[in-house]
Amino acid sequence: PHQIAFGKAQGLELMIRMMRQRNFSSPLALRLADHATRHCQVNCQIFVEKLGLPVLFPFFMKKGPKTKSKAEAREQEEHVTSIIQSLCRFCTGTAVARVLNKFMENNFEKLERLMEMHEE
Repeated sequence: PHQIAFGKAQGLELMIRMMRQRNFSSPLALRLADHATRHCQVNCQIFVEKLGLPVLFPFFMKKGPKTKSKAEAREQEEHVTSIIQSLCRFCTGTAVARVLNKFMENNFEKLERLMEMHEE
């Protein structure tokens, strides 16, 4: 109910924009995007349609500014993987294909990163 209203009120688009800027607000935007996509098919579709993948996957690959502490890095990693899990589970059609294609880019580097995370 509230999640769907958040998505329809362009809340996810704002979170994507904030994450793209990579400033102090991006960890909070990432956290909110995680909660908005969790168990919500509508928001997962919106996230992919509004070009959230090119913003999300650099966080997944640990590219860009470093986090302040190991605890923050761990929390950020959990939110990113939770969003990806939600997208894989709840997206349909071309949206899920776009998510899965991300793992095949650049000689499967994202799949290798996923294996690294699993080993940790």
